[in-house]
Amino acid sequence: GKINEQLRDQELSFLSITVDPANDSPEVLNRYAQDFGASPPRWLFLTDQPYKIKQLGEQVFEVPIGNNPEDHTHTEDLLLVDKWGRFRDRFRWSDPADVKRLNQIVKQVCAETEPPLEQTFRTRNVVAGQPPINLNTRQWVREFHLTDSDEKTFYSRELTGQVWIGNFFFT
Repeated sequence: GKINEQLRDQELSFLSITVDPANDSPEVLNRYAQDFGASPPRWLFLTDQPYKIKQLGEQVFEVPIGNNPEDHTHTEDLLLVDKWGRFRDRFRWSDPADVKRLNQIVKQVCAETEPPLEQTFRTRNVVAGQPPINLNTRQWVREFHLTDSDEKTFYSRELTGQVWIGNFFFT
């Protein structure tokens, strides 16, 4: 909520994806969104089958998603994706220095008018066991679809042309 407020002047969207779909039904997600003053289309809360969430988290964003309810841990990572669907960086919402950096990078990315086709970005993308070169050359986010809190299918392509920040959480 605080980061949404800090970035209120920027044209971007937030996607909060539950890691506990068994408990985080669309109804629960709607109540949770109301508690944060979150409303579509700026801030969407998404759920779906556990395997789809796990695949998105682990294969696209390299965020570990557990198989069992006791494994569900939300991540402190905010994942920034640019207007063309390229993963740009990750930030820890609990780290004031990272939140400051997030504000700066979001403004830069929102101001871009050309896709960064041949650029390599240095990120704070720390994942155990990954060679550093792989962490600094992240590619484009593959298209995905999940279910929103109104029980409608959300397609990631709906965000084409928009900067967005994703995170994985549970209520």
